[in-house]
Amino acid sequence: MKQILSVFILLFATTCSEQDTEFAKYSNGLIYSDTIINQLRYIVDSLNVKFKVSDSNKTYLSRSQAKGHFLSLKTGKIKEAIKDIESNISFDAFERKYRKSEIKKELLVVQARYYSTDKTAVVRFTGMDLINKMEERIYFTDNLSVYDAPLKGKWIYNYSEQDEYDPECLDAFYLLEEFSQRALPEYYARMIRYSDCLIDTLAQENNGKTYVSDPYRDNTPPKVSEFLDYVWKLTNKPDPDDTVDFDIKYQLWDSLRISRVNGIYKNDEKFKRLLNDAVKVVLDSGGSDNKFEEYVELFNSKKNALELKRTRTVVGSCSQDEGPRIHAFKIAELAAETMNWDVFIRSHLDLMNDWFRRTSDGTYAWGRRQTYIKELEALGINVQDLIMGISLYAANPSQNHYYGNISRLGRALTEATQSKEIEEKILQIISDPKLDTYNRISFFYLFLNYTYNLSSEEERSINMERLDAAIKTLPSYLASKRILE
Repeated sequence: MKQILSVFILLFATTCSEQDTEFAKYSNGLIYSDTIINQLRYIVDSLNVKFKVSDSNKTYLSRSQAKGHFLSLKTGKIKEAIKDIESNISFDAFERKYRKSEIKKELLVVQARYYSTDKTAVVRFTGMDLINKMEERIYFTDNLSVYDAPLKGKWIYNYSEQDEYDPECLDAFYLLEEFSQRALPEYYARMIRYSDCLIDTLAQENNGKTYVSDPYRDNTPPKVSEFLDYVWKLTNKPDPDDTVDFDIKYQLWDSLRISRVNGIYKNDEKFKRLLNDAVKVVLDSGGSDNKFEEYVELFNSKKNALELKRTRTVVGSCSQDEGPRIHAFKIAELAAETMNWDVFIRSHLDLMNDWFRRTSDGTYAWGRRQTYIKELEALGINVQDLIMGISLYAANPSQNHYYGNISRLGRALTEATQSKEIEEKILQIISDPKLDTYNRISFFYLFLNYTYNLSSEEERSINMERLDAAIKTLPSYLASKRILE
């Protein structure tokens, strides 16, 4: 445990050293101006009132869960092992016969059903405990009805053939119990409903016309090129593409802003026509980028600039590429300025949870990505219930319910004004026998990540003792694997 804690402390030290380097802040210490905060507070106030008078009483069910063993076999007589499993060999007999199996006993096995992005029905089985958080997973997309039958004393397995990257492999769960569900107590259901009230489950950050930005391929529409060429001709400046020095590029933007203030473009009808034509094309078929969107924001409308940004999905090329976060921040900022709450809150939460696609992402790059929880507090949001609501898991959530990133949320909560009160609430959740085991384990990891990100060694030590006490209230097969000794 000391080794694990040392790694997280090292990561935290890196985090501290790289703070305050991501987005510029206003005099209020936030990344949004007082004007924006005050405008959005009116919306939050009305949503809080709406929630208080809501008569919604939706019941949420826990995800199906049971106790089971996991094994993985990557060498030896794998085909024979599959036949034995299909003949429902006992787990003990399998363990004796296939001694090269990697085995993890008495895990909580959680079943989740959902639809993939291409609308394919999926059932996923995940094994977890207090040592291995959701490391063992098996997915199925065919004959899903077989998993509706009783499964106690039976196997769930997946076979992968050898390819150029991975060896032949058999992964399997052996179920010691039937899968079961329970209703989430009203105390927790209310938190989920609050998060859904703030984060409209029918709204999306993108606008339905999504194009993945590719910095290595030019897909600029002719109308956009025509507009940009005209701008460069007017300013006698070259196109500030990636080959131009950054100082020169931003001198260009300053020049354009000064030109705008001086009214150079005020009566330039060709400029307006070319820009409007280009905006119409890009809104319809894509092909926008940061460069063009800044012109749209300055000279066309912030609403159109927001819509253009919402058509693009920015994928990070590496750990150091902050393009996805910068893109999400601009969406949040423009959405706030145009009073589009639904887009704003999802974009801001994506920043908090760092929900972005990257081709690779090393831990060394995580430090400077801040969580911005204080902006939510400044808006008058009940941050405690919001964070809990997006941390709880249900089998029947509202469509598009927003889920948080447990590790990022743990870090965010260390910066919350009421962090000590939140500590108590999380420990109570872990210790609550009325809540399903899967959610209790999830909140165990939330508290663990919170503690790892505390700056005080003394506070970390005290919290680990308190967490150890909470662990003892979990089912004995999990509590016995205590990692906090």
